[in-house]
Amino acid sequence: MLSIVTETIEEIASIAEFVSGKVRRVRWTNEEIDRKFARRCAEEILSEAETFYMNPCLDLTLTTIHSLNVKGFHTQLVMQAVRVKNIQRTMPHFAIQILENDAFLDFNIFNSIILGRGQYSNIRSGITIVSERTYNGSYVSAQKNLLDILGVKSFEEVSGMLGDYSFSEHVLNLKKSNSREKYERYLRLVGEAYKILRV
Repeated sequence: MLSIVTETIEEIASIAEFVSGKVRRVRWTNEEIDRKFARRCAEEILSEAETFYMNPCLDLTLTTIHSLNVKGFHTQLVMQAVRVKNIQRTMPHFAIQILENDAFLDFNIFNSIILGRGQYSNIRSGITIVSERTYNGSYVSAQKNLLDILGVKSFEEVSGMLGDYSFSEHVLNLKKSNSREKYERYLRLVGEAYKILRV
């Protein structure tokens, strides 16, 4: 039994590594942020093979859930509203609960893939969890974007699910922060390589 559990965990890790290797974290133009941020389905993300380097958790989560679903895993999409202390704003965060072996995946800290055992727990420091919702991973398919998965028609409805979060303000802040200098600091700090952290 232990060997089966270990093999399953390693398969989960392999799928997460495939997605991280396939979907590069890059700097977008502000026009691309307007057009793509939180608006694409897994098929589009994998086809374009890139995501915005700031707040990439949604794109990486959707593509990984889709890939896990294809392999027959049973998953849940975790959507949190988190209060970030150093910027005093509520932000959305997305992660994956894998029902087999009570495991979870989280693309939370720079280029790291967090692979944990048990119930999902956000290990990032400096945040307060405001609310959390889970959705059956079967809702995530290759052609469904976030609005389709949540069963809503607008990002204003998404904002209403997350306390005082504002999607339009979020996008505006991303564009304000979207300088070449900041991206170059990011590359110097973490580079483009990813790594798995097992917790």
